[in-house]
Amino acid sequence: MGKNPSSSRMLLGVAVLLDDGLEISFTDKRRFAKVRSLENVSVPPIYELGPNALLEPMTVDEFYKELSKKKIGCG
Repeated sequence: MGKNPSSSRMLLGVAVLLDDGLEISFTDKRRFAKVRSLENVSVPPIYELGPNALLEPMTVDEFYKELSKKKIGCG
């Protein structure tokens, strides 16, 4: 049997409505992602990703310093 045309175009999507009314949404068109719900963000590998940008925002100078460490190509 062939694929159902409507199901072959389906996207993975998640929407989370927070207590303060903020909505976080995510769509994975290529269906490669994993979405996990964790009680504690100090669980590896989450904490290894780096500082939380909302709780520990960088200054412009700190951002520039970190960005200047990266090798990027132009053109």
